[in-house]
Amino acid sequence: MDKEKLVTMNKEKLVTIIFPSRGRYDLVKKLLLSIEEKTYNKDWIEVISICDHDDKETLNLFHEMSSQITYDFKFISRKQKEELDLPNDYYDLGLKLASDSYFTWILGNDCEVSTDNWDDNLHQALSHSYSEIFPEIEENKRYFYFKINDDTHWNEKGEILNPYGDESCCFPILSSNYCKDLGEFYPKEIPTWGGDTCLFNFVKNSNKFDIIDAIEIIGIKHYSMHNKRMEQDEISKKVQDKHIQNKVHNTDGSSYDPWMVNFKTIIDKRKKFLWKP
Repeated sequence: MDKEKLVTMNKEKLVTIIFPSRGRYDLVKKLLLSIEEKTYNKDWIEVISICDHDDKETLNLFHEMSSQITYDFKFISRKQKEELDLPNDYYDLGLKLASDSYFTWILGNDCEVSTDNWDDNLHQALSHSYSEIFPEIEENKRYFYFKINDDTHWNEKGEILNPYGDESCCFPILSSNYCKDLGEFYPKEIPTWGGDTCLFNFVKNSNKFDIIDAIEIIGIKHYSMHNKRMEQDEISKKVQDKHIQNKVHNTDGSSYDPWMVNFKTIIDKRKKFLWKP
């Protein structure tokens, strides 16, 4: 591709990466180093992490890593609450710290960026195949959802890995104007797992969203119990327990996520953003 024809960016950053963190020292270090090693232009990105103030090991790691990485990195510690609420206490706090960027990418602290020059791949695609996206975000005309190789739902060949046929993406990249308009990335009503699936249902039912297939140009490794790359640990156990606690249980022993029943109410709250008249 001709790099002389790259679209000029009028915002501070191309992508803001946000990830929550507690424990998982080795995985968090892998994530931070993978961003350093796989990013083409460090000036295009910023990375924000939110951790708990009693997690001294992670805070020490962040101070240590600050001298080893060359992209903009900031972190904030917060008092851990008894009730786990990822969107409101971690993701949305990260959004409040974000610079003016075109895209927001929320990752888990069990991820590692695997694609070389992923940011340049994105910029090249936007310049040569989707050149209208930058001005549409700047003018807040449309929202964009980039489906990546998340190593859980999708692989680099575009093959679906999820046994239930869920076509959502664990770690999509969203245009930041959506996050700014709604004040959220994943729906605030879903405190643990399931936000990615609910978000995708917003996207595919909206006439203001475009879904872009970026599976072949952006990928991660996901060290998760869901894809059997990692055993369950204290963190995933806490998330799972909260997820199970929130489920609605039927008399026949089956259960379901409450957002599935309340989806109409959840989506009605966002209707003015998701549908153009």
